[in-house]
Amino acid sequence: KDGKKKDKSNAKSKSKSKVKKGKTKGEEIASDEVSEEVKDMRNKLGVLKSRGSTRDNSRAATARGKDNGIDGGNYPWSPYIVEPSVVPKSKTTNAPLEKLLLDRVYGYSTKHGIKNCHYLNRKEIVYPISSLAVVFQMDSSNQIIYGSSEEEGLGHDNTVTAVAVHPNKKIIASGQAGRPPSIHLWSLADGRALTQIILKQHHSSSHVACLRFSPDGKYLISGGVGSENYIHVYDWADGKTVVQESTGEGKPIDLTWGRAHKSDTFAVISEESHVLYKLDSIGKKSSKDVYKNKNSGVETTSGDFGEEDILYLGNIKGAITAWKNGSVFKNSNVVHSGGLTCLLTEAEFIYTCGEDKTVKKLSSKFDTLSQTTTQDVPISLDLNTRYRKF
Repeated sequence: KDGKKKDKSNAKSKSKSKVKKGKTKGEEIASDEVSEEVKDMRNKLGVLKSRGSTRDNSRAATARGKDNGIDGGNYPWSPYIVEPSVVPKSKTTNAPLEKLLLDRVYGYSTKHGIKNCHYLNRKEIVYPISSLAVVFQMDSSNQIIYGSSEEEGLGHDNTVTAVAVHPNKKIIASGQAGRPPSIHLWSLADGRALTQIILKQHHSSSHVACLRFSPDGKYLISGGVGSENYIHVYDWADGKTVVQESTGEGKPIDLTWGRAHKSDTFAVISEESHVLYKLDSIGKKSSKDVYKNKNSGVETTSGDFGEEDILYLGNIKGAITAWKNGSVFKNSNVVHSGGLTCLLTEAEFIYTCGEDKTVKKLSSKFDTLSQTTTQDVPISLDLNTRYRKF
């Protein structure tokens, strides 16, 4: 038995010695089987300083990088960080005289909120992308980009998450992420974006989820989402906050004002409930009523006031609930299979879009009057009633 144990022990030690004598990955790379051309290229890159492992080479290269003021880190490309062969004589730290002007930006951001693409007029729409707000001129395909030039000193410094347009169609509000988030109000003049005013949100919010102007344009409401959720009502021309209030756990996903031109009523809509506010003659909150969803677990996705201040709320089941005077007025059947993503009203009509990639025009009785199919799931909806476009 002792003899067998010794034989096994010898076998193990032989096996270990074979592993030690075997070529590591780094040695295989540096073997003579590699062509002279490849070896020459790698030597020029400064990779093969030794015949150690790739990991050793990586550490050596990283160390060389740090010596040269470069923090290479332990990354796959670390061995390839080398000192340039030709170092410019001038070591000035001054920035170049040239300035960059953003000419065009592609895409559209829908991640953070709904109703953030709007008509300005028949030929222009405004929408967010990254940390920019873009006015797209449909006839010419030109873009006016808010925040496109460093020289102007305008624009956002974080992701634009919400956009609203003043009733006069000349002033745009764009909200962004940040700690705290902020809202920029700006207008267009001579084909350029001009800053009007910047409003700050509560420091507990991480981004502006939704924005809405009052029908007369005097007030701007915002819904901020974060570790705490807040709504703000601004008398924006004076830069004053007239209402600042926590919404608790309810994250504002949509905002809407009553239909009257001087309406003092607005609704803050979250997934589980909606809150009706009334303002007094000087813009202060005069009343607040909270209404929970009647169907537990059926989350609200969007809403809007219609005629006679009936509040229409769409939900994840693809149906609509109409509220009037604090109670459910009527319910629709399923309008969109898979869920309703956005809802707007105009006169006696209701416009909706959903997960089934359709946009529909409904009567006040929820009958489908017309519909169109979209390429992707629509998340934002706006109306140009003068030219009957949406």
